[in-house]
Amino acid sequence: MEDAASRVERARTRIVAISAVVWVVAIAVSFTWDWIEAGRTGKLFAETEARSAFNKDLVYRRWAARQGGVYVPPTDHTPPNPYLAHIPDRDIVTSGGKRLTLVNPAYMTRQVHELGREQYGARGHITSLRPIRPENEADAWETKMLHAFDAGVKEAISIESMDGKPFLRLMRPLVVEAGCLKCHAAQGYKEGDIRGGISVSVAYAPYLEAIGKERFQSLTAHLLIGILGLAGVWAGNVSLRRSERMLREREELFRSQFEQHAAVKLIVDPDTGGIVDANSAAARFYGWTREQLRRMKIGEINTLPPEELAEKIGEVVSGAGGRFEFRHRRADGSLRDVEVYSTKIQAKGRGYLHSIVHDVTERKRGEEDRKRLESELAQSEKMESIGRLAGGVAHDFNNMLMVILAHSEMAIEKIDPADSVHADLVEIRNAAERSAVLTRQMLAFARKQAVAPVVLDLNATVEGMYAMLRRLMGEEIDVAWHPQAELWPVKMDPGQIDQILANLCANARDAIAGVGKVTLRTENASLDDAWCARHPGCLPGEYVVLGVEDDGSGMRKETLERLFEPFFTTKEAGQGTGLGLSTVYGIVRQNNGVIEVDSEPGKGTVFRIYLPRHYGEVTKSVAGRPAVIPMGHGETILLVEDERAILELGRSLLEILGYSVLAAGTPAEAIAAVEGHAERIDLLLTDVVMPGMNGKELADRLCKVRPGMKCLYMSGYTADVIAKRGILDEQVEFIQKPFLMRDLASKLRKVLDS
Repeated sequence: MEDAASRVERARTRIVAISAVVWVVAIAVSFTWDWIEAGRTGKLFAETEARSAFNKDLVYRRWAARQGGVYVPPTDHTPPNPYLAHIPDRDIVTSGGKRLTLVNPAYMTRQVHELGREQYGARGHITSLRPIRPENEADAWETKMLHAFDAGVKEAISIESMDGKPFLRLMRPLVVEAGCLKCHAAQGYKEGDIRGGISVSVAYAPYLEAIGKERFQSLTAHLLIGILGLAGVWAGNVSLRRSERMLREREELFRSQFEQHAAVKLIVDPDTGGIVDANSAAARFYGWTREQLRRMKIGEINTLPPEELAEKIGEVVSGAGGRFEFRHRRADGSLRDVEVYSTKIQAKGRGYLHSIVHDVTERKRGEEDRKRLESELAQSEKMESIGRLAGGVAHDFNNMLMVILAHSEMAIEKIDPADSVHADLVEIRNAAERSAVLTRQMLAFARKQAVAPVVLDLNATVEGMYAMLRRLMGEEIDVAWHPQAELWPVKMDPGQIDQILANLCANARDAIAGVGKVTLRTENASLDDAWCARHPGCLPGEYVVLGVEDDGSGMRKETLERLFEPFFTTKEAGQGTGLGLSTVYGIVRQNNGVIEVDSEPGKGTVFRIYLPRHYGEVTKSVAGRPAVIPMGHGETILLVEDERAILELGRSLLEILGYSVLAAGTPAEAIAAVEGHAERIDLLLTDVVMPGMNGKELADRLCKVRPGMKCLYMSGYTADVIAKRGILDEQVEFIQKPFLMRDLASKLRKVLDS
């Protein structure tokens, strides 16, 4: 590690040194270029000024030459030119008497140059190798340039010292033009000859000063840029060192996190599938040492087939996937559900897979439990919906059966038993009674069956039915009974226990082909939160368990899912209604209980009914149905029924039983009847479910008017008006439709005589 770091340090130092040298050379080259360019630019500006001055002088000289010179008044500054004495009209007098003297182009140019030198410092000089005036005599540099003009040179320019100061001097030849011959023809010049030259001298010191400033600024800028560049190289070196240090720290941190992290981590070679490294958590999780894991391949842990595992590894390498759910094998052979997150990493120039493994076995079990509970909830809601439908259908059937049953019973009483019609009427009544049993089963499933629960000993109830159950099962099926001593009491209608046992035992009998065994058992049980969480609708607490076990054919999962649906049956047509187990389900749910079923094909079935423990004394048994129909004593009964057929039927039954009847088809008619009847009304016999006002509301209203009037409710469907989920309060008197005349007579006497 240290050797590698030293090599990296030396390489970085070389790179930094080379970068600094290259930067310094680049700055030096740039400064040299700027230095030369500043001098060239300054000289160019001076040349431009000189040419501008020369061109100006040349332009106005040409203008004066074209005019043949100009006449001006003679003064001390401009006396008559003695070198133009050969010109006849050098001096003239105007008609007004004003004297004028001729100023030729050369004379004018010389005066302009003198004025410019005095005011601006720029020097101009018209000269010749054969000057007329001594002032126009050429200096050494001008003489040299005039000879050069004779040799064909068109322009001369250089920087010369004049009076100890630098000047840029520009000189061009002065060519004789037609206008010049007026003054210079006497010297022998002709048009086109080089007569001399005009020189312009521009002070170069200001330009040298500007060039110096430019070069100083360039030097300053280059020094600053150079320093900044070197500082950048230094900062880059520092940053690079910091980055290398941070990289080493990150590598150390990654190594530390990898080795010490609580999560299971693996480094896998995607090409070979070998485990390159594993952290301590992986060793603890899998049960192999880290050295053993480094010698293994991922395929020895992952239970996927090799081709599928290679495909998953390819997905991570290509970037198409990174999260997977697998099953991993541990050293002890156990399998665990895991969730794996894999990413690509680079190390030593190669690609590897960094995998984080989470054990999700318990979570998956929880998810499975949640799905199971959701399924059970959906099944419960489905059963609720079917129950509401069944309850509504049973209500309508009960009204129709009431008419059939009562009329057949009255007809039987009127016809001689020897008459053949009597037997037919008995069959009609029996069929109606069997149909009434079916509707009661439907109401039981819907939890709308009106019941009067009492506190009972479940052992005593089962023992009371034991003989009947043995007969029901037949001789080939052994019925075993295992009651628990000191069984807790429960509160429910004894008839419902009879229905549960009869239906479950009948179901067990049908599941046994030939010889078999059915076991009845009771026991106390305390159900905790965990158990109730797996059984929707169950609350933790103490329960009494009624179990019915058989060694019959058992049931498939598909059958278990629909076991309690009304009219669902696996029996052949005509061998069952499909209401037996749905009746059991409804009764258990009506009493806040839970039903549990365990069954497998060929292994029999176990039903366990969990009923809430009740704290109270067991209720003594009540007397059964009287042998003789009890008659009325002329008491007045207010009959209220919205079904006209049942209303008329009820009137007839009550009159047969010896009662005086006030009949009303609606609650409003009943109220009017009470208001119009001044005498005593002993009892209100009313339907429960009626439009506009239910039976409970009607009874409450009428009892305020007639406080001594007693009340008996009748209905095929209570609709939770007088009972909560079908369970009647102790002070509520109720008779279930359809009913026999004997049952109605007994119930009336019980209420009136109470």
